[in-house]
Amino acid sequence: PPSPSPPPSPPHPPPFPPVWPWPTAADQCPQRHGAAGPRPPPPPPPPSSAACQPPPQEWSVRACSIFGIPVFLHFSLPLFLGFLCLTHARLGAIGIIFAVCYAAVLFLTVTVHEFGHCLAAQKVGCRAERVLLWPLGGLATCVMPTNPRDRMIVAAAGPATHLPMTLCWLILSATTGYPIRFWSPAVPLEASSLYHWLCWVGLYINVLLFVFNLLVPVFPLDGSQLLLNFLLLRGATPARAARIIILVSVPMA
Repeated sequence: PPSPSPPPSPPHPPPFPPVWPWPTAADQCPQRHGAAGPRPPPPPPPPSSAACQPPPQEWSVRACSIFGIPVFLHFSLPLFLGFLCLTHARLGAIGIIFAVCYAAVLFLTVTVHEFGHCLAAQKVGCRAERVLLWPLGGLATCVMPTNPRDRMIVAAAGPATHLPMTLCWLILSATTGYPIRFWSPAVPLEASSLYHWLCWVGLYINVLLFVFNLLVPVFPLDGSQLLLNFLLLRGATPARAARIIILVSVPMA
């Protein structure tokens, strides 16, 4: 009599366990295989309180909170201040004093700029999480709106803060008794002209940041955000708008 055939061997498991079971033929064509329908996706896990919290700020320390928005200072800021003092040390004590005042005016201006973004984000119904100050400027972390028009409002709010600040520095410069010149101070840096130099620095920084952020469409500056969302409002697809931003940003960078 013929020998009985051996029992079929069990199927081999896949070499790598998939994250989600691979789709079967019944999943891909339920009408043909008589299945009830495609396999539903797994429900998302419920959000925990820890997942809803913003990620911690690495290499920074919380300095204060303004309008309920925390302000963080990066640990490299003392290095930047030391560099400024070193470059002005040849002028003596007045040079070091000017360097410290220059850093204070610079980061005060940047803070007002970033809070312009944050307050505009809150105005359109979004959330501002934090502001980080570091040697390259400031970073405002906001939950951005999905509407391109609201995004343009948030992007333009930062450069718009330089207009009233420029007006204030112009008024202060008029009280120094020296002529107002944008390209350079009217007198050398001395103890008697320190106030004039600080007014010139405030005026120079605000005009420069306004032009640089608004009129230079290089990602991620505010000008690129305005151009990107303007293209979306004009009917461009996100992919086409992103390509245009890249083509503009790379040569200018």
